Formats: sequence, structure tokens, C-alpha cells
Amino acid sequence: MTEFELTVNPNNLIKKLKTIGLLANHDLSSISLTNKASDDDLIDISQRIWSDFPATNITFTYSIKQHYGGGKTQAIENFLSFQKHLLNQSNPNYQLLLVSGSQKRSLDTLSLLPFVTIFTAVAYNPFLSGTDLDTENHRLKQKLSCKTVQRVYIQIGVSEQITEQAIQDIRAIRPDVAVSVCVMYPNQRLLQNWSFRPWHGVFLTQHYIKNIDFAKQYAQKIIQKCKHQWQVDSLISWFEGDEELRKWLQ
Repeated sequence: MTEFELTVNPNNLIKKLKTIGLLANHDLSSISLTNKASDDDLIDISQRIWSDFPATNITFTYSIKQHYGGGKTQAIENFLSFQKHLLNQSNPNYQLLLVSGSQKRSLDTLSLLPFVTIFTAVAYNPFLSGTDLDTENHRLKQKLSCKTVQRVYIQIGVSEQITEQAIQDIRAIRPDVAVSVCVMYPNQRLLQNWSFRPWHGVFLTQHYIKNIDFAKQYAQKIIQKCKHQWQVDSLISWFEGDEELRKWLQ
């Protein structure tokens, strides 16, 4: 499965519906909705998407960071309300992706999992180092001990070796769990701004940042390896626009 990550809001909904239609025309029916703000109404947006494209598989990214206002107790209530809305969906083509966000809080993915009653996905970052990586690996084992966790998304990074090892490590813990590798398909502007506004927890090499051709070739190589060699899914963060997407799909 190849999945495309989209940031959809009321201001760009019409435009993004065209993108979803473009993907659907190429038998690509899986998208992941980002959660960039506390007022993102992903439930309402999903209804509009399913109204036009009912076969679309939607991953609802739920960022605890964006729903933490009011403290831990309120954050749990916020999630339970969101989960209830998901359970009331008439369209079964969805999954939940829980992410903690960039800051440490008393409530994170691991501590929220006991409240999850639907199949969900979690994130894993094998590109950390030192004690941070030790902590991440320990948390991965704890996450995978929860049977509602059915998929792991591997963070964006620039190393085939680390990515492949991460896939093997996940399968060694839970052979039954699905794996998706996150891939960035960047544009020149994004890479030019990276030195000033890097994404938290995403580690890119200087060669990648300064060479757009290499960055795109690397993305394409990882997508193909996911499909043909590693036998896992891929989640593509696309930044080139619909015209370039149309060419790429051909």
C-alpha cells in the first residue's frame, strides 16, 4: 500500500479533493490526514472526502500536543470524544495514528494507549542516537505490547540501512504488525528552508538537504524498496503540487 499524507482544512478542501481524485484515478486510495492545529475538524473533513470518494482509506493522525489544553485529564477526555466520533463513522475505511508531539508531557502516546479501544498505529524513530534511541526502542516494545496497535510508522530519515534494520526489529517483536515507512518527496523550497526550520525529530543529511535531485532519487528508491524488497507499506509526504504529482504517477 502506498499512502499519501495530506494537510486538509476548510480553506484548501476543494483543492485537496482534486488531489484525492487524481490519486483515485491511479488506484491510490489511501491518505493520511495530518493534525497541525487544535481546531482541525478531521471528522467533518473525512465526511466530505468520503462523500466524493467513499472507497478512500483514511488515517486520522491524532496529535496529543494539539489536544492537550486543560491538562492531562482534559486531554484524555478530548481523545475519548474523538475516539467516540470515529466509532460512530458509517464508513469503516479508517485507522487511527497516535503521535505525542514535540514536547514532553504527562500524557503521551504510551500513556494514552490503555484508553484506545480501536485498532491504531504508532510512530517509531530509529534515527535517534545514544540514550534517546535506547529510550525510543524501549517505548517501541511497550507500544507493541498493546494489542490494539496494529501498525508502526517509521519516521523519515536518510539511511537505507537504518530503515531496513528498523523493519527487522519491529517484526522481531511483533511479526503480525503492519509497517509503513515514511518518505519525504520534497521540493526545492522546503529544502532551502530546512536549515532555518527543521522538523523536530527528523534528521536529514547535508547532502540530502543541498541536493534536490538526490533527495527525490532517494525517495523514489525507498518507495520501490518498500514495495519490492522489504514488503512493507509507504507513507509519502508530497510537496511538489498536483502537476508534478500527475507526471510522477505516469
